[in-house]
Amino acid sequence: MFGCCSKSNALSPRGTAIPEGIAEKVETLKSSPSLEGRKEAAEELGKIPQAAHLSVPTLVQKSREDDTFVGKYDDRTYPVREACLASLEGLAKALTSVGEGAASAVVKPLTDPSKLSAEGTEWYDRAAACWALAFFGKAITKEQIDAMIALVEKDEDLDVTRYARAALEQLPPSIVHPAIAAFAAEAKFEESEERVLVAAVWALGCLQQAQAEPDVSKIIENLDDGNTLVRREAVLTLAKFPQLAATTVPLIDKKYLDNGQDFFSQAYPVREARLVALQKLAEAGSEEAKEALE
Repeated sequence: MFGCCSKSNALSPRGTAIPEGIAEKVETLKSSPSLEGRKEAAEELGKIPQAAHLSVPTLVQKSREDDTFVGKYDDRTYPVREACLASLEGLAKALTSVGEGAASAVVKPLTDPSKLSAEGTEWYDRAAACWALAFFGKAITKEQIDAMIALVEKDEDLDVTRYARAALEQLPPSIVHPAIAAFAAEAKFEESEERVLVAAVWALGCLQQAQAEPDVSKIIENLDDGNTLVRREAVLTLAKFPQLAATTVPLIDKKYLDNGQDFFSQAYPVREARLVALQKLAEAGSEEAKEALE
């Protein structure tokens, strides 16, 4: 399914030969002083899904932590980060294509229970574990679901919670939705803690997607929340409902005026989310979104 290489010195968990040099490529991505060297290593690792259990933690780590940029001011780009994200996407597509059993066997080493604990682990190991669990499908256990929910509720690293939520979205709704229903309880929207509110908006979006006639009024209310990340989540969540685009696109489009700014990156998360949401809705066929992007 993944294709074999003639040279190999190890086997993946499912028995497919892993090409030589994976450890060297991972080390290059981790510590090479060469921007091009790190970028090339990231790109190459994204083409070897049978070695995902070896490469994903470092790809996740460097997708955030590689600070080398090119360009100036608003035109800055981060080539290694972008290469890592593209490779993670490519690996996910490749693993999805081989089926639940084969994919989960490859990435199973990433999901050791110790790596799903917020205690004594690196953020990228927890994030990689969540990334891997997205491929388990019906084989996922209650303990693994509970561990990811605990990360959504309590992990102090927002990227970990993002990976956990993304993984839960990929799993069967019949398994996930009962487990996340408490996140979307009315009382959660009265909370002031950022993490709770973001999770509430996300969970409500997941639950409403399963409805024949989704009610997104509570999500729309949070477009004007005082917290930047809550507004961002509301924008991205509304993009999951292309059937409601006639109502939601004008509200999303207004967010080009949102002044919520991330202190460290100097980026505007809600404005960026607006663009992502409009692109997603346009791809789903929304004429309103296409016009807003023009």
